[in-house]
Amino acid sequence: MLFTSGHIFVVERGRKYKDFSLFLTTWREISSQFITMRDIMTIQMIYEALILCMFVNPSYQTDVGQADTERVFYYRQVDYPRDCQKLRELCTNPGDLRNGVYVIQPEGLTEPFEVFCDQTTDGGGWTVIQRRIDGSIDFDRNTTYYKDGFGFLNREFWLGNKYLPYLTKGEQVELRIEERRNGSNFANFSYQDFQISDENDRFRLKKLGMFQNNGGSKTDEMSSQVYSEFKTSSESNCRNSSKGGWWFDETDCNKANLNDDFYRNLTRNGLLPYFEMKVRPFNRQ
Repeated sequence: MLFTSGHIFVVERGRKYKDFSLFLTTWREISSQFITMRDIMTIQMIYEALILCMFVNPSYQTDVGQADTERVFYYRQVDYPRDCQKLRELCTNPGDLRNGVYVIQPEGLTEPFEVFCDQTTDGGGWTVIQRRIDGSIDFDRNTTYYKDGFGFLNREFWLGNKYLPYLTKGEQVELRIEERRNGSNFANFSYQDFQISDENDRFRLKKLGMFQNNGGSKTDEMSSQVYSEFKTSSESNCRNSSKGGWWFDETDCNKANLNDDFYRNLTRNGLLPYFEMKVRPFNRQ
């Protein structure tokens, strides 16, 4: 299967694709098209999703002869799932889903995009919007980078402010934040009604909801940042004490900033941090 412009890929009926190379070779033979590296990455993601979760419905093509009808299936995927939770809901066996990169398209967006889905933590269905693990990606960037996103979805990244309004509007969305140091669980906490405004309102932190400490000794440091615009440190009053972009509480620059300088401000007592921010619809768990 391939999500082409028509969302159609022809597969020989009964043929089993036991590895990706065979799947890709078959697609090349059928399509007779030049395939770019990005195409290969997309095809691989779709292949893996098919192996793990057959959420498409097979249907016969009706405008071909009987012989051809007997030989092929046409698979159609009309819409992309709007988030990682919807992907899970569409799966026949959601327990078989693995953590990894998938393609989603939230309501209102004209184009789909890639995200990292956490399908194992607390029931799965999480769309990861940020991860810090080793300081390999510089988070001290300008507003354009933060708008479009940067980094690598399988490693360190910021998903992109332009996607956050679409992931957090229309229904109550939970924000979960995990913090570990040197591999051990340090803190796990959540906010039950996370919402980000659009670019016209400077990606403001509109809502957070109730704070819940699920483990560790973490206290609520973000509620005072509600209504704050998303700014880079160079734009804010916190430029002398913080780096990166965040919803700064400019009256208290010591509040949370998970995009701060990795080694100078986030590493404590020699313990390297691991941060991950992820969202999931609160009422569709």
